[in-house]
Amino acid sequence: MDLQDGTKEPTASHTDPANQFGAEHVDGNYGIFAGSGLIVIDVDHPDKLPTWMVQLLAQNPTFAVSSPHGSEARRHYFYRIEGTVETEKTFLKDEWGSIRLKGAYAVGPGSVIDHDEYCDDCSLAGIGEYEPRARSIETLQANAFEPALPDERAETADSRASVEIDINDPESRIQRGLDTNEYFRDLWTWAREGGRPAIVGFPGNRSAAETALSAHLNFWLSGDTDAIRDAFNRIQPPKWSVSGESYRQSVLEQGDNGMYYDPNPEGGGVSWHAVFEVILALCYEYEGQARTRALAASEDVEVSQRQVVNVLNQLKEMGYLDKQQDEQDGRIEYWVVTDMEGLVEFSNSDDLLEQYNPRDAQLEWCRRYL
Repeated sequence: MDLQDGTKEPTASHTDPANQFGAEHVDGNYGIFAGSGLIVIDVDHPDKLPTWMVQLLAQNPTFAVSSPHGSEARRHYFYRIEGTVETEKTFLKDEWGSIRLKGAYAVGPGSVIDHDEYCDDCSLAGIGEYEPRARSIETLQANAFEPALPDERAETADSRASVEIDINDPESRIQRGLDTNEYFRDLWTWAREGGRPAIVGFPGNRSAAETALSAHLNFWLSGDTDAIRDAFNRIQPPKWSVSGESYRQSVLEQGDNGMYYDPNPEGGGVSWHAVFEVILALCYEYEGQARTRALAASEDVEVSQRQVVNVLNQLKEMGYLDKQQDEQDGRIEYWVVTDMEGLVEFSNSDDLLEQYNPRDAQLEWCRRYL
């Protein structure tokens, strides 16, 4: 796939197969996709590599590409994989870097970075090249990466639903978000600990990464700007910590656009307004059970069906909903509320009721329904 000259940014949607091509068409900067038997290990912080990864790389030398960002030890390692890495994730991130399994790309050898124009985080100047360390691509068994796999069994809806939450306490709401939303957790960790914004999907752009964090906080804190500012001041994200009030205000304002952004191609935005509309329709109009298209068609719901789907998946992730198949026609699936009390409590925080001024009759119905 083509990348913009001097950068790591794609020239068009990198998830669209029409923008992907073979090596014979490479011209300028380009990216290499992981997947179809190819895996890429991206080492950003060699000093933080776990012992098992140090041993894997030392015992299995393979084709690698060095980074133009200063350290020779920062590399992309390419391996063929036999078998399947047992996870639904497209890439695995850690403090040392990431393992790209499918769909994600790594910058190809021979590509260059213009430090002066592209990087606002690095102290280097001029042009840097992704240099190949030539040798053949070695093959590993998929189980070699088991130490990197998260315990996805521990992140079931039941375990998430059991998390105690004080709906009117900002700290409690942020913690609920960190417990249930992996990308929000990645943004929060990056903002608190620093590092390159590329690890959260924004190469060379700390402003965009901090705006994404602001938008997620806007969701979890129901648009409470003071609480969002307090959270930023507490963890001191990299650019926020050294910038003036003009920049900080722009981050808060851009985050308050009702949508958060997830650069993961499998992700999607969720607006707080959409969450509230879907909860109203699901509780009031459909009494806790409905199909996606019915909710999207509800008079209470003004957002697109894609937004409805994103909301439902988020609420399912939080343990409030589940999907059930129709007993007569297994092809039909319904969304069913599994924790009505928790869902209504989540939507009926004092701040939310005051801010969005919902229709009293519908919310009163929700309260009576409990």
